[in-house]
Amino acid sequence: MGRGPLTQFGIPLVLAKEHYPRFVSDTRVNTYVIPIQPRWHRILFPENVPPEKQIGLFDESRERTPGNTIRKVYLCRTKVSKLHPGDILLFYVSGTESFSRVIRSVGVVEKMQETRDINVLLRMTGRRSVYTEDQQAALIAEKETPVKVIDFMLAGHLVNPLPFASLLDQQILNGWPQSLVRLDSKDVDLLNLHKQLGY
Repeated sequence: MGRGPLTQFGIPLVLAKEHYPRFVSDTRVNTYVIPIQPRWHRILFPENVPPEKQIGLFDESRERTPGNTIRKVYLCRTKVSKLHPGDILLFYVSGTESFSRVIRSVGVVEKMQETRDINVLLRMTGRRSVYTEDQQAALIAEKETPVKVIDFMLAGHLVNPLPFASLLDQQILNGWPQSLVRLDSKDVDLLNLHKQLGY
């Protein structure tokens, strides 16, 4: 397997699929920090949680755990109107738990859709959402604005998660991520994501 970001000419998502888990991380794509609460991180990325924080054998959320899959889905109401195939998602675990306040995981966007219809939402998410059907229905009902569905491929988990304090010191972030935060390309270069992912 090759190492480092993909630099070949071509469509970023196509290149990412052809050379998985490597991906394009230059100016052809945008990079976003995306916040996720610890409880949802445990379900969406069960393989990247400290043993003491993992889902118990009889935990009711285990039945809807997306598991160790590459293709995943994230639901939100971000004001970002469009994510492009190949864009990079850096999952920032919010909260105050021992494994939070860090960027832990990296994904590559396949597509983003939106809907106000629960039946359409359930078809879009399949069994890949951290939310139960009832929770998805409540999400649709709570506001008039559509729910955004981000389909993404898991690129991997950082060997050394990036702490919020360090991101603040380097002025990569200027505050707690409350929604999607787009990073400047020079800041993305500083992160050296492929090295942090081990490839």
